[in-house]
Amino acid sequence: MSSETREDQWAELEALRSVYDESHVTFSDGVPISGKVMIEVEPLAKPITVYITTDNVNLPVDYPKVQPDFELECEWMSEELISTVNSKLEEVCNENLGMGVLFYCCETISDIVTSNLRDLTELCIDDTPYRVKNNMKSIELLRRVADSSARSADFHFQSGCYDCEVCFENKTGKQCLQFRPCEHVFCKDCVASYFFEILRNQEIRPLGCLATGCNTMAPQQVILDIIGETEYERYERILLEQALAVMDDVVPCPRKVCQKPVLVSERTRNLASCGMCGYSFCVLCFRAYHGLEGCHFKTVDKQRLIAKWNSADETERSQMARRFGGMNNLQKVVDAILNEGWIEGNSKPCPRCRVRIEKTGGCNKMQCSKCDAMFCWLCYRVLDKENPYGHYNLEDNNCANRLFEGIAESDDEDDEDYVIPWGNELEDESGRPAVKFWNDSRAVCAGSPLFLDVMRATVVVNIKKQQSGNMGGWKLETLRFALMVTFPVGAFWFFNQPSLFKFFMKGYEFPDNREGNAAIAQFKEQLLAEKRKKGYEAFLREQMAFEEARPSKRKALLNSYL
Repeated sequence: MSSETREDQWAELEALRSVYDESHVTFSDGVPISGKVMIEVEPLAKPITVYITTDNVNLPVDYPKVQPDFELECEWMSEELISTVNSKLEEVCNENLGMGVLFYCCETISDIVTSNLRDLTELCIDDTPYRVKNNMKSIELLRRVADSSARSADFHFQSGCYDCEVCFENKTGKQCLQFRPCEHVFCKDCVASYFFEILRNQEIRPLGCLATGCNTMAPQQVILDIIGETEYERYERILLEQALAVMDDVVPCPRKVCQKPVLVSERTRNLASCGMCGYSFCVLCFRAYHGLEGCHFKTVDKQRLIAKWNSADETERSQMARRFGGMNNLQKVVDAILNEGWIEGNSKPCPRCRVRIEKTGGCNKMQCSKCDAMFCWLCYRVLDKENPYGHYNLEDNNCANRLFEGIAESDDEDDEDYVIPWGNELEDESGRPAVKFWNDSRAVCAGSPLFLDVMRATVVVNIKKQQSGNMGGWKLETLRFALMVTFPVGAFWFFNQPSLFKFFMKGYEFPDNREGNAAIAQFKEQLLAEKRKKGYEAFLREQMAFEEARPSKRKALLNSYL
């Protein structure tokens, strides 16, 4: 072969490369020259894109004086169509003998295939000729044709320029990504940012198209190319966890080194055993199986569960119930956590036996009903049973003078909340009505300041009137004790002694309501004057001093008070 002939052959090949893409025309620099030409059929109005490959094109040494050797190969074409194309190629070569015919041959193949596809809407490759020719199963042949079609579509896409629907920048096809079949186009930078944001927030959902309302999913290979191998493995793990979460009978092994899915049997209820590592655990709290004992959750897990429960709708709660073996089990867990939270926030533990205690009223000296320990509500110190109030008298103590701290004092002017001055009548010896003070539950149980003042002023006035009269010594001491030491109990006893009550109330006998009301108004003024003179807190301090005093000092305190 002359050098001139070889130069002509390479010139024709370069011309062919200028018409088709360089990747579609490949030849070896040997003798004779051989290679491959991939011919692209122009897309039709119908969505059919086909590639035809002419492989092993051999250019004889004397080409173009002799025609080249062609061997056609196309997976989806039948033997009959390939035979027709071969006959037409021989005809073209014979008519143009001595001339370069490679371009004409490529155009001839494209025209023949296009004319055959023009009226074609579907092609069944399960027929015997296709399977026999390619020597493969139909499903494998279909997969290869689909891959070839996708590569063709990618080639067309990368050769153009597009506007990203997120950043609105115009970029080349190689910088963009097109989702199929929706055909939305976004640049790869925006897609990568979107995918990484989903993974960073650990959102359990498949990665797909960025368009609003579009449900097109991204192919696995595209996701791998965008986010990389490391993030792709984490993405697959998230998808696996999502799939396991919606399965009623599958839970993940709680061991971090295992995390394998574990089947839960209906027969074993809350018990699950990992077949990989052998770990037996509770499917509710994911700790070691504890039998009938209640589940123990970490504080963080409790907070997350309650927050998720409160924000979940019916569908989401049903999904949560699958993890806990049904809605009843989930409801029990939620109720237990809520009850535990309420107890934690509204009670304190006994410093001795740790049982939870709720304080509803009264002073800060508490007594446990379980272990009988006395302790301070403010500092939790266990108090001396012989002298529990001494804790509040120590000057170097943080709880000094804080025995009644936290007790809500009533309004001094709101007398009628605690005293009913009329309507409950008692008769004295002469049959005339006498006033009775009504001690409601608040006055007796909580020691209302107003009621204490009423009781104190009444007893003091009448005791002083009768101190040198008909009252016996034992009655006087009883009233003094009721006033100073055990006021609630003493007051109750006092008000249930009709003869004593009538005896002490002779100065407040009212013939009718009008006079009774006037007398009550006058009596209120006496109470207020007494309260201003002494003060409620001073009275309580003296009462506490009396309780702590020795018997020898109590008589002096009583005399000074009366």
